[in-house]
Amino acid sequence: MSPLLARPREEMLERIAPDLIRPLHLVKREAVERALILCQGNTKQAARKLGLSYGGLRKMLNNFRKADD
Repeated sequence: MSPLLARPREEMLERIAPDLIRPLHLVKREAVERALILCQGNTKQAARKLGLSYGGLRKMLNNFRKADD
């Protein structure tokens, strides 16, 4: 058996993918940023792609700005 496979599962996961589980607020922010980039800044289109209302996306963006201050 490979020495890597002989290690506990948790240790293996920490070694190969330390950021596999990240805080939800970071995942949400990254998804919004990615959608805005792919939609070339078109917030209505990005909201649609994310399954959000336009107002819901605007609220998220405002919350991100407040968190940055």
